[in-house]
Amino acid sequence: IVKTKELRKKIQYTGIGSMITIFIGGSFETAMAMSLAFMFIACMVLMHRNDNNKWYFIFITITLLIFIVISISAPGNKIRGGEDLLQFDKAGFLNIVVKTIMYGSNLIINSLQNPLLLLSTLIFIPVAYRLCQTNKIIMQYFAMHPVFIFVSIFVIICASYFPSAWVNHVPPRVSNQGYLFFLISWFVCIQSSVIYLVKREIYIELSKRFNTILKIMVILCLIPSLSNKTVGRAYSDLLTHKASRYSERIHEQYELIKNMRNSGRKNIILPNLFNDYKRYPLTIFYNYQPLTTDPKGAVNKIYARYWGVDSIRLTDTDAMDMLEKTRIN
Repeated sequence: IVKTKELRKKIQYTGIGSMITIFIGGSFETAMAMSLAFMFIACMVLMHRNDNNKWYFIFITITLLIFIVISISAPGNKIRGGEDLLQFDKAGFLNIVVKTIMYGSNLIINSLQNPLLLLSTLIFIPVAYRLCQTNKIIMQYFAMHPVFIFVSIFVIICASYFPSAWVNHVPPRVSNQGYLFFLISWFVCIQSSVIYLVKREIYIELSKRFNTILKIMVILCLIPSLSNKTVGRAYSDLLTHKASRYSERIHEQYELIKNMRNSGRKNIILPNLFNDYKRYPLTIFYNYQPLTTDPKGAVNKIYARYWGVDSIRLTDTDAMDMLEKTRIN
């Protein structure tokens, strides 16, 4: 099959990329799904530009199908999905596809409502125009139709939700990863749009007061951002050393579990991280799935599977329960 040196090089690069994807996706199936979707779209672009990429397309497709199974059956999904993990029916699959489209659409719509993103876009437009004039590499690799770029971004974000949607449980970290990807990709799309306009000799004349307008917008956007509770929590946890103490306790818990496991314990009981709920950092609490006193809890089962023991649970969750009741949203 591999008749040309160029095709062999492509397959080698794809193999290396696939191994990196497995390494990342072994612990984070979202990253694996996004990487695979990106490789598939890149392959379609190659097919469009050069008709001699048929076998490369087949290779990518087979690799994609194999890795879909790997990403769906990742440790976290395996526990959440249970015995029904790899069962398939057409109606259920169609329902999953619709869900991923809805998740992807909601993420993009919510992201575009961010005033700081819109402000950054305005600032980036003259930069993108300057790059078109001075950087040949930018012109070479980003000279694609902006609609195609945006659709590709949408498809990749939707694909990132697929493994979690399959088991009907989408943790917040999936949206966080998709949001980060969209922020980066959005500026790629803007760069592509500017190149598209420049090539058609359509130029945007910036107002002489453009800089003044930007300064006013920066002030208007920073006011709500600085008053944002999440930003305030982050600085509070950092300056009061709650985050560093939490990190120390997590490492201590890790070593405790490791020592208990090595000593032959199959049912591990752990103390709570803190006895005083005020010592928990709120920044982490809002993005944290804690262990509970129930060994059959989802997080407890994941811990037990990871450490190779029968069960893991906490002695009590009084501090966490109090934090749940008293926290300020």
